[in-house]
Amino acid sequence: MQMAHDEVLPPGQHPFDSSKEGIDPVGFALERIQTFLFWISEHRASFEKERNSDPNSAENELRCLENSTEQALIHLQRLKELLFAGFAIDPNKQLPKGLVDPQSENMIAAILARHLQP
Repeated sequence: MQMAHDEVLPPGQHPFDSSKEGIDPVGFALERIQTFLFWISEHRASFEKERNSDPNSAENELRCLENSTEQALIHLQRLKELLFAGFAIDPNKQLPKGLVDPQSENMIAAILARHLQP
């Protein structure tokens, strides 16, 4: 389903856009999705570790996992709105630091390596 450009709040005016001036809104949405996906992975690992030994902590990890999943979906929806409305990364705006930092790149490389092994 294609969204009309005028149905989408302009970049910087949506409640889930960055409050920092000069941050690219498409890059910001990507960074938020990436961050929440990392958090989902961390909460899942913590849940696995604690589910038999500490049920209360495991329950808390499930709540955190739920929240991180919901936040990722919220930012995915905003990214879809922007893309369907024709917005793209603006090379004149700053990308969020977390989008291309060495730590996130290393995490992604490790995941890719596991999935690309024969």
